[in-house]
Amino acid sequence: METGAKLKTILTNLSVPRDAGDERSPAERRMDALDDVCTSVLENGLPADNGIKPHVFVTVEADTLQAMADQAAANTLDLDLKPAHLEGFGPIGPQLLDHLLCGAEITPILIKTIGANTEVLDVGRTERYATLKQATAIRLRQGGVCASPGCHHPIAHLHHERWWSRGGPTDLDNLVGLCRKCHTLVHTGQLQLTG
Repeated sequence: METGAKLKTILTNLSVPRDAGDERSPAERRMDALDDVCTSVLENGLPADNGIKPHVFVTVEADTLQAMADQAAANTLDLDLKPAHLEGFGPIGPQLLDHLLCGAEITPILIKTIGANTEVLDVGRTERYATLKQATAIRLRQGGVCASPGCHHPIAHLHHERWWSRGGPTDLDNLVGLCRKCHTLVHTGQLQLTG
């Protein structure tokens, strides 16, 4: 009953006539309102994905980027393009890449494999849920794959190794990416993660 009241409130608010010339029937306005709600949810990511839109992470080595910049400055840019690599799958062609890029957020990640990362990503206990930067770092660290040994499913949830409810911080060294099934198994005590 409470859910119905919430839905009715939203649809009533969204289904008012748009202007004096709006000739849609009340039923048409309600259907358009429902369509608006569905569109809004899809544009902002599905609830099962924690409201995160599909993301494409583009990882580039700092040295590679510098070499390309030097070549471009000297007008000798050599685009020896390698195929895109889909985490958990392998190389993919340009048509599949175009399809994946359609409607996705694109996040560039510049990495340096030599030296320590000095950017602060930890947020301690000020936030329960990982930030987008932390989620990006964990996906990169794990290659987009669940951390449970032998599992090859994509990361769906970020889990506190020392649980938040037991005082665990939302820091990178306490967060691990798990698929939905493994995350459920951890919380039901059927799977234990160490290190």
